[in-house]
Amino acid sequence: MAQVASVPGLGRRAVAALWGAIAAPYLVLALWVPVARALGVFERVPVPVIVALGVVAAPLAVALAPRLAATLPESLDRWLETERRSLAALWALGGLLAVFVFARMAVFLGDPRLVAYSFAPAEPFLVHHSCLTAYVHGAILSTTPGANVYDLAFVPVDPSAPPPLPATAAGFAPFALDAFGYPPPFLLLPRAMLALTSSFLTLRLLFSAASLVALLVACAAAARTLGGVAGRRMWLLAPLFLANPVVIVGLQVGNFHLAAVALCLGCWVALERRRDGLAGALLAIATLAKIFPGLLGVVVLLHRRWRVVVYTALAATALCALSVAVLGTQVWRDFVFYHLPHVESGEALRFMAGSTREIAFNVAPFGIPFKLQALGFTGFSWAEARLFGRVYTVFLLVLAVLAGRNRGTPRHELTVWLAVVMLASLRSPYAAPFVLATVCVLLAVLVSEVRSGRTLALFVMSWALCSLPPPASSPRVGIALSLVRVLLIDALLVWVALRRERPSSEAPDRLAVPSPTPLASFR
Repeated sequence: MAQVASVPGLGRRAVAALWGAIAAPYLVLALWVPVARALGVFERVPVPVIVALGVVAAPLAVALAPRLAATLPESLDRWLETERRSLAALWALGGLLAVFVFARMAVFLGDPRLVAYSFAPAEPFLVHHSCLTAYVHGAILSTTPGANVYDLAFVPVDPSAPPPLPATAAGFAPFALDAFGYPPPFLLLPRAMLALTSSFLTLRLLFSAASLVALLVACAAAARTLGGVAGRRMWLLAPLFLANPVVIVGLQVGNFHLAAVALCLGCWVALERRRDGLAGALLAIATLAKIFPGLLGVVVLLHRRWRVVVYTALAATALCALSVAVLGTQVWRDFVFYHLPHVESGEALRFMAGSTREIAFNVAPFGIPFKLQALGFTGFSWAEARLFGRVYTVFLLVLAVLAGRNRGTPRHELTVWLAVVMLASLRSPYAAPFVLATVCVLLAVLVSEVRSGRTLALFVMSWALCSLPPPASSPRVGIALSLVRVLLIDALLVWVALRRERPSSEAPDRLAVPSPTPLASFR
């Protein structure tokens, strides 16, 4: 009997097949594209065919080897019971949509000539923008003695009409060159990538595929760590929530933010499992890459996790030393004495106020003065934006202290952790909408608290607020709606970070409890 019970049921196999169908096309392409390009056979097999084979391969593998789903919680087998069939059908429909969305993006990442598969084929900026160009170009320049990887001469004044690519970035076509603005240790990653291949198109696919897989692995680890209602709902609904425009755009433009979210989520999992060394290493890597995760150190300090603090400091020191050994000291001097002053003056960020599109897209508090200026309010410009940034920094430090004292169940502390991550990422002067990918993960955890019609309505409104761009009949209306959206998102995140957990907030871990809402049936 024990042997029979250990065989995964239909529920676990269906969930495992969904997760696999999303990740498999990226893994298959990551293996196929480099080899096919190296052998000169890339043109012979259309990328959509490779993606379709990847989508089919994962469910087929789970069907042939059901034990691939054995690591999922056994309680998932029971949610496909008769009384839940209609809800399971709705979940399956959402899962198919998620697979389609991710597979479509995989095609465009595999072959950028297939513009019809991009997120917004009619938007030239998105089609030709790649943050990865900045990373790889910075790595290329770092190998040239005397070159400044932060040189603003490489930054186009008008992003909608970029100049021809310089000789050092000639292989990036059809993508425009983006500006590099990360701390020097981050260059270790693209330098390692260039050691694998010099083909930018191959690196683009590998980078986005690795980002997505890292995020899925981090979400799976969090779901397994949470357990209970929160864990099961995360297993069921995280793939659906991640099939979100902000995540898809993040994959398309190849920004490191998705990987940073995965690192921060993995850090929380390591903290919960008392793996202090791993937690410290992940926090150090995330902080030296994107800076904003460093705010989590305040939370760690208030939790009195001294070993994690020590490991974080040691890992950060080692990474900085490695960056000096590999890159030299020039890049550090350029970062401190060239890049940071230009960021403070606004010269390195001139693009963010150059068009109504960039003003509307910016979800950072730093951009609020530019929104007000565009709406006709006088007295708002760079000086006020810098003041907003300084005030927000102080606010973040106070909030991190309060959040660090906001203890509760693992699920509650994870929501606080993710809210701090999201609020910290908004400290950047320019935060594109794809940074809201953190909120997608947060919603996948918060969904366990939906147990009434009222909370379901609030949850759907929160999802729409962070997922759907506000409709606009004119640029002015679009900026006004963007301002309202930014303020509402900030309010939501502050509430999540500071709210206290009520003793009754965790639903009983039983399937037999009556379900007042459809989502409650996902117990």
